Amino acid sequence: MNRLGLKPRGFLDDVRELFGEIADHFGHEILASEIPDDYVHLFVQTDPKHSPANIARQFKSYSAKHLLDWYPEIRESYF
Repeated sequence: MNRLGLKPRGFLDDVRELFGEIADHFGHEILASEIPDDYVHLFVQTDPKHSPANIARQFKSYSAKHLLDWYPEIRESYF
């Protein structure tokens, strides 16, 4: 993957599946999502006990760990 948005085959499908798993794990429901080249938009419904900052942290930290393990070339492009 590079800054021009060239992603490994299957990457977007893996991201969508991973976000679904994260949502299930934490009890969130993804109502809508959009994944452009270098960021993600999620519209999430959840219990009001979760702050928006905590929801973002949950998705970002869990997905970063797994995606960097599955696609080590991402680390080379972004870090």
